[in-house]
Amino acid sequence: MTLRNMRPRVFAASLAFVLAWAVACSPTDDAGPSSPASTTPAGGNTGEEAPASSSPLPEESSATSATRSAAAGPLGDWLAANLTAGDHAVTVAGDEPLDDAGLSIDVAWALTSVGGHETEVAAIGRWLADPAHMDAYTGQAGGEIYAGAAAKAALAFQTAGIAAGLTDGEGQSKAAELAAVVEGRIQSDGRVSDESSYGDYSTPFSQALAVIALVKQARDVGGEEGPVAYLAASACPKGGFPAMFAGAGEIDGPEAECVTDIDATALALQALALAGGYDAALEANLAWLLSLQQPDGSWGLEGPSVNSTGLAVSTLAALVGSDAALDREAATAAAQLGVAWLEGVQNADGGLPIDASGDSDLRASAQGALGLLGVGIGNLTG
Repeated sequence: MTLRNMRPRVFAASLAFVLAWAVACSPTDDAGPSSPASTTPAGGNTGEEAPASSSPLPEESSATSATRSAAAGPLGDWLAANLTAGDHAVTVAGDEPLDDAGLSIDVAWALTSVGGHETEVAAIGRWLADPAHMDAYTGQAGGEIYAGAAAKAALAFQTAGIAAGLTDGEGQSKAAELAAVVEGRIQSDGRVSDESSYGDYSTPFSQALAVIALVKQARDVGGEEGPVAYLAASACPKGGFPAMFAGAGEIDGPEAECVTDIDATALALQALALAGGYDAALEANLAWLLSLQQPDGSWGLEGPSVNSTGLAVSTLAALVGSDAALDREAATAAAQLGVAWLEGVQNADGGLPIDASGDSDLRASAQGALGLLGVGIGNLTG
């Protein structure tokens, strides 16, 4: 699975993870509903912004570090070469190419993590800042609000490389405006819902994006009926978070079902760790995530997935570098094994395939880069 195709999900300063990190159902992108026709996500619970962590994972051999550095450079070059017009990403739906803002953010985050592609990242920032692109992505062009997309966009404009393409202060201004939009979608029970004629497509993945975006903007996400509590309560009894919230009929499925999802679980863990105060939930759901890792180091519910493995590893790197109480030795070992698998499936052209083999794929390459380079979404933003 991936940052979702319902409306693509997401990911993504630097954790020195043996590498250096570089945040919808196969390649994932962002969050939030998308129209049915769309193909394209520290201060306790007060919302106070936590400082970015730079805690390294255990040191590895110089040979391993060199291998990862060698993997990062070609991956960054491949991603940059596959941008359309040098400033955005495109998804092909059928035979029709569609501009994809969510995927453009993923590529920008990956290039930021790799380093050396400041020009391309700044160009993506300028493309994203165009209301014709951003308002279509968040739904505001049609008088709607896709909460997950708005949250991902808020995080994007807090990324220094993206903001570098804008005028002074414009990135933070846009991030604050979008965070206010997300905050305005918090319901009385804490769910961060979409406002759309297509229905509410908000999910645990988009809820996690919203929590991360709000915390990074020092907004209040706490309380018994706040966004973090709602996210934590959505976990399945057996561990892990579902792809959909239960109990919303046609969109979310029968309330009795709680089908766990790797991507939703990984991003929810990042959100809970960043918000703070949920160590018990972190421990239980991290155990579920670790239990799904395959012997070869990959993750995937229907076979190995570069997107899911990348998101899982980036989450483990973020957790190890956080203040959360967890088994860091187990998380580190799992992350290292996951990185080795990602290195092993990298193609000769520098890109990454969707699964264990095949042609390089833009979404898989962008989202897999986060794991390959070891950084969480919250660590990419200021």
